[in-house]
Amino acid sequence: MKKIPFILSSFICLMTLGCSKQETVQLESLKDGYFDIAQKTEVKPLKGTELTEMLSNYAHEEVVDGNQKIYTFHNGNEELMVSEPKDQEGITDVMYTNSQSSDSLAIAHSLSSNGPSSLVLNTVDMDKFKTIASKLSEDPSDLFDDYLNLSEKMAGDHSLTLTEVQKSINLELKLQEIASDDNYYSFKEADSGDLLGIYVTANSETVHQIVYQNNVMGLLHDTMMADNCIMFSVSTDETTLSNQKEVMSLFDK
Repeated sequence: MKKIPFILSSFICLMTLGCSKQETVQLESLKDGYFDIAQKTEVKPLKGTELTEMLSNYAHEEVVDGNQKIYTFHNGNEELMVSEPKDQEGITDVMYTNSQSSDSLAIAHSLSSNGPSSLVLNTVDMDKFKTIASKLSEDPSDLFDDYLNLSEKMAGDHSLTLTEVQKSINLELKLQEIASDDNYYSFKEADSGDLLGIYVTANSETVHQIVYQNNVMGLLHDTMMADNCIMFSVSTDETTLSNQKEVMSLFDK
C-alpha cells in the first residue's frame, strides 16, 4: 500500500476542513436561514447546536419553555425562531418574521413529516395586500373580488355602510349574530362555500371589519378599521415553502 505524501495529506485535510466550513457558511440573511433550515431538515434532522454554528454571526438567545428549547436570532427587522425538544436533538419547528414599519410578514414551517406551513401578512398597503392575496388565491371567485372592492372603498374614504355592501353583492345577506357592540352579517357562495362576513357597529350601518374565508385554499382575509387606519391581513395554515418564497419576494418589493 502506497503512503500518501505528507504535503498531499495535509492539503487534503485542509480542503476537507474548508468543505466542512462551507456547510456552515454564514447566511446573508435570517430569511435565507429560514428556507435553508426548512429544506435541509426535510432530508436530515438538524440539531440546535448545528444551527447556532450556521448562524454564528447573528446575536441569539436560548430559553427553555416547558419541554422545548427555543433559539431566537435577531438581525434588524428580522427574527428567526426555532424550537427543539429538550429531551432530544433535532429542530421541530421554525418561524421567520420580517417587520417593516406598519407591515409584517410571518412564515412558519413544522419540520415533522408532512408538517404544515403557515403564513400571516399584516399591512396598511392596499396594493401590496391585493397583490399577495391574489397570488395565494387560485381561481378567485366573484365574492373574493367583491371583498377586495369593498376593502378598497374602506381604505379610500374610511366609510362603508351595510346598505352599500348589500347593493354591491348579488347574494342573500344573513344576520348571524347580534351583540352589544357589533352585529355580524354574512354572504355565502353556494358552489365554493366561501364566506364573506361583515361586522357592523350596533345601532348603526357603519362597517368596521370585513372578513373573507376561502375554504378550498384555507385562507382567511381580514380588513379592519383601527385607530382611523385600515389594516389588511391574510393568513393560512395550508401554504408551501414555494408559496412562502413567492410571497416573501412580493413583500420585500
